[in-house]
Amino acid sequence: MIVYAAADPLASWLALQRSSVGLPVPLTDRAGLRRELARVPPAGEVTLLVSSSELTEGDGGPARLLGAVQDYSIWAEQRALRARVLLQSTARVYGAPKPGIALREADAAPADARVAELLQLEAELAARAARRNLSLVVVRLFEVLDPREQQGRLSQLLRCVREGDLAQVPGLGATRDYLDARDVVRAFAVLAALPDPGSPLSTTVNVCSGRAVSGRDLVREVIRVVRPGDEAALLAGLGPAPAQEEGESAAPWRVGNAARFVQLTGSEAGRTALRTTIEEALRSA
Repeated sequence: MIVYAAADPLASWLALQRSSVGLPVPLTDRAGLRRELARVPPAGEVTLLVSSSELTEGDGGPARLLGAVQDYSIWAEQRALRARVLLQSTARVYGAPKPGIALREADAAPADARVAELLQLEAELAARAARRNLSLVVVRLFEVLDPREQQGRLSQLLRCVREGDLAQVPGLGATRDYLDARDVVRAFAVLAALPDPGSPLSTTVNVCSGRAVSGRDLVREVIRVVRPGDEAALLAGLGPAPAQEEGESAAPWRVGNAARFVQLTGSEAGRTALRTTIEEALRSA
């Protein structure tokens, strides 16, 4: 069973899992978490999915998340459950690496205070899990494309291509590793079900496709789905990548090495073709 906060960015897909429970409180609401855990139906194995996005809720976020994990471990121990935590971390911990490198889990190089805070959370959570005999998998997500998301990068590109206005498309100079949200949720389920190797599992793993897709290639693929007959004309109107992108696009390269996931699970995380994700997003638009 996977237990998650109903406000999780992937909640709509998590709800489709056969054995999952969405909690109507943020995990940082410790009193609410304890109350809702008491209502979770019995299960032999349970995994708490913790999203690092909850760190944006204000000062003290890391401490409250660590406290939530402690409350969860006590709850599971009282019920004699095999308990695991999946922490949704991010590929932003790899900073702005040189192009061409498939990033391994050991390559973390925080570029700002927010990411340094996240790496500190990973380390403190691993230490607490070890003390409480709790299984932990830190999941580093790369670029997740959710075909249902109405305000994400993919929906923005769909609108630009439909309107034929590609002059302001961001991220043209950024090469990324894209994964369909459904593949991410399937990966969570696989990682939650991994057996412990004698002692509680504690590891960090990239959840990624391992495939590099440039900003221009992503735009080209969207055009081929949305307006296939206009590819040449629309690409001609695509401006050059700016010398200096802003925000997340400032890192020119962020592509993962998927070997650790394959080693752990015997399968690849990326099953859905990029074109399939775009087609699904177009139907959902």
